Amino acid sequence: MEANQLLKQLRLERNLSQRKLASGISERSTLATFEQKGHRIAFDTLQAYLERMNVTLEEFDYQLHAHDLSDKIKLSRQMMQAHYQHDTTTVAALIETAKAAYETTNDFMYYILYSQHLLLMKNETPRHDSPESQAIETTVKGYLDRIDTWGKFELTTFTNLLFLFSDDYILNQLEQLNKKQMFQNTLNSQYQIYTKLLTNAAYLFIDRKNHNGLAQILHFLSADLPPDNDRIRILIRYFEGVLSIFEGETAVGKETIEQALAVLRFIRQDNLANQLADMAESVIH
Repeated sequence: MEANQLLKQLRLERNLSQRKLASGISERSTLATFEQKGHRIAFDTLQAYLERMNVTLEEFDYQLHAHDLSDKIKLSRQMMQAHYQHDTTTVAALIETAKAAYETTNDFMYYILYSQHLLLMKNETPRHDSPESQAIETTVKGYLDRIDTWGKFELTTFTNLLFLFSDDYILNQLEQLNKKQMFQNTLNSQYQIYTKLLTNAAYLFIDRKNHNGLAQILHFLSADLPPDNDRIRILIRYFEGVLSIFEGETAVGKETIEQALAVLRFIRQDNLANQLADMAESVIH
């Protein structure tokens, strides 16, 4: 479906005439010509149409491309499916496909697909000092450091390759991200990726026994936390318990962790509760 066809569909579904949708935004003829012929219109005009219909740009883009996946998105899904099925032969072949596509197109997403799955296949999930992982770290950092305004791609890249980076680099990037307003809306996909990034960073700092880093992550997670985000509140409680253990208050930490795990089990998040319980045991011992 083309953008003009989707806009018309959205307008009709909301029982809006062309005149009513365009009123105060553009001439009715501008909207009519766009719907009929797909002529280009200003981005601000399209955004204003969508806002009047209570449709976000993100929702519009999703509807526009939901059934029209690009080659790199298809490759990404194939690689993840093969990874979770432990099909190493297929993963290895797809890694080479991603590498070749990057060399041909210079599209950095292909490089990320290549490097991420190469490291996963080699089981380089902790921080390693192999020449290959160092080269990937340098390349990815070079890309991320050039971009001031991160979008979904940069956030996802940083989240998925977090284990490559030093604690100082992670905290510095999070400090910069925390200053931006793009993560305030809990319905925004970037907010969801951002909270996943923070929780992944917390798990990583627990594994690295970095209690100062964990304390900073707790600060980021707690900042402007919406009142209805219960899952994050439970994780914050869990991380507070781990931090107490790191700081020598073992009894308090254990009790806090048990409270968080009890809530997770009550809401039937047993798998997550069991994983967090195992992590807590490793911290205690």
